[in-house]
Amino acid sequence: MSEIEERKERQKQRLSGWWIVLAIVVAIIGIPAIAYGIFSLTSSRAMEAELERLRAAGELIDLMDWAPPPIPPDEDSTPIFQEAFVAHDIAEAALKASATNEASEDSDIPSLAQWYILLGEEPWEQEHVSIARQVLTGHADTLEALRRIPPRPRVNFEWNYQDSFAMLLDELMQLRGCGRVAALAARLEAMEADYEQMVKDIQTGLRIASVPDEDHMLIVHLVRIAFEAIAVGNLESILREYNVPAELLAQLDADLRNARRELDFGTSMACERAMGLDTLLRLTSGEMDIRELSGMPEGDRGGSGLRVISRLAAPFFRKGVIYYLERMGQLIEAAKRPTWEATKEVAAVSSSLEEEMVPDSPFFRKLTLAPTAILMPGLSRALDSHLDSYARLDSMRIAIALRRYRAEKGELAPGLKDLAPKFLPELPLDPYTGKEFLIKREDGMVTIYSASSDLRDDGGQIESDERPGRPPDLGVRIREEISE
Repeated sequence: MSEIEERKERQKQRLSGWWIVLAIVVAIIGIPAIAYGIFSLTSSRAMEAELERLRAAGELIDLMDWAPPPIPPDEDSTPIFQEAFVAHDIAEAALKASATNEASEDSDIPSLAQWYILLGEEPWEQEHVSIARQVLTGHADTLEALRRIPPRPRVNFEWNYQDSFAMLLDELMQLRGCGRVAALAARLEAMEADYEQMVKDIQTGLRIASVPDEDHMLIVHLVRIAFEAIAVGNLESILREYNVPAELLAQLDADLRNARRELDFGTSMACERAMGLDTLLRLTSGEMDIRELSGMPEGDRGGSGLRVISRLAAPFFRKGVIYYLERMGQLIEAAKRPTWEATKEVAAVSSSLEEEMVPDSPFFRKLTLAPTAILMPGLSRALDSHLDSYARLDSMRIAIALRRYRAEKGELAPGLKDLAPKFLPELPLDPYTGKEFLIKREDGMVTIYSASSDLRDDGGQIESDERPGRPPDLGVRIREEISE
């Protein structure tokens, strides 16, 4: 072979080697890129197919489907509430300006600026009564407006569902303040034996709590639970001390029953699914990154680099959307069952997610589950909050029925079953156990209580030794026998 031919052969070999290197590089880069492209396409199609399946089944998975409908002008109570809010703010500003009785650390008497502390005091001293009267004098216009609220108020507040956090709206915080005013009025009226007006103001408090009924977001339900706790806790304090006529107490049963019926966990779960889906779709489209989803402060989010990584992870997040919808679907179905069965199923769904997110899980699996793990961890506790509210509302209904039985029969009811159907249309069951509520009588007091989430009878311990804290049992304690 000539020298020229040998040179050409060597050039061929070198060129062949470069082609091999190039082919290897292309394979290293191209095959994963092609696989990523295929995975991205299939995950997108799978997510869209799941969304279409749910829509075809009539499921409300779009967030705006849950926006409260417009209210006809003749049914709109918004002007009444706006009038009450203005009066409330004026009165509170005046009370704070005139607050000269600053409370010391060792005093049980609150300042005028913190008058709402009175609602947790039992019994009232003369100083408490004096403060309550000053507060209610200042809130005369607030009360006048609140007492015009109809039995089932509907409002046209500007609640922007795209913001997702209706609980932060000024209207809800003002509703809380108005609920406290109504509760304080009822407490003072009970002390002055104006029981007819007392019952009306308790009803006003429950009506204020019912305002978010048409807003089904879970967080708003939790705010409503807090509002109802003000009215029910205040009624419990009143019934421990005062002999409210039985015929007036009977008027409260329907209000308490309606409050219980309107607070539906399953509906709030379906709305929560739509809210979570809206958030996840923004994640998969690149509008937000995973750290924004987790609520990390802006300065700690890693800048544009993390956004690029989140975009690259979009196919896994789309798979995560499907996983999220499946898990939320399980919770919605569980919520349709009796509450004592739903708690077990909701706990099982939460546990399965925790088990799949263990540290040694494959990285890409954890990437797929991460959005669901961020959005869902509090839902089991949210169900407990609903069941706690059910327990308090129903135990109060039973306690009132016991007082009515004692007033009519002249003796204590032998058992809870003796209350239905005359004093209760049906006997409520413990939302945690599905059995009758527990009852404890002691020194003229009666405690009606639920075994709570631990399913254990702790002897009617409905007050926590540590504040704030969740008591071992849930319920109410009132005086069953009050001397005339």
